[in-house]
Amino acid sequence: MFNYEDIAPGFNSEEQTVTLKNTGSIDLKYRVSVEPITSGDENDLFKTLNISINVYDADNNLKSAYFINESKTLDELKNFEIDEFVPAGKERNIGFTVVLPTDIGNEMQDITTSFKFVFDTVQSDGSF
Repeated sequence: MFNYEDIAPGFNSEEQTVTLKNTGSIDLKYRVSVEPITSGDENDLFKTLNISINVYDADNNLKSAYFINESKTLDELKNFEIDEFVPAGKERNIGFTVVLPTDIGNEMQDITTSFKFVFDTVQSDGSF
């Protein structure tokens, strides 16, 4: 989903979107985590990149925005529960933007990281 090279401080990715579809007959609530692919990917870059999240309905109308005016790093995004349900038979588009802060130094040069998004869902009246 994200594949960038030679990024510099202040880098701001284009929003990348994942679609969650509820094919069932009961509304779902969901949460998201970011996990490094390997233990070596949980490095300083993984702990420095900031992430923001936008939630859209099936018509791409913005429903919720998270971490726009505050920073949340990839390693801090664990089991974050979204305040939106995915209604039965509907879908939600989840947009992710990754930012490399402007105040980092050269210590991030030549560092790579790989990560994945993990979604957990439960029925709207259930618990994680």
